[in-house]
Amino acid sequence: MVSDSCRRPDDEPVSIHFGVAELRGDMTLTELVEMADLGLAAAKSEYGDR
Repeated sequence: MVSDSCRRPDDEPVSIHFGVAELRGDMTLTELVEMADLGLAAAKSEYGDR
């Protein structure tokens, strides 16, 4: 885990959050990023900032 091996300068663990989206044939780059952002927001809402 990242939090086990990476620390901030204040010695707190680093956490990484990301969103996942699938590019579909007619999607624009903006739409793809928006979909990934929605996935990220949903994950953070469900799991918090761990």
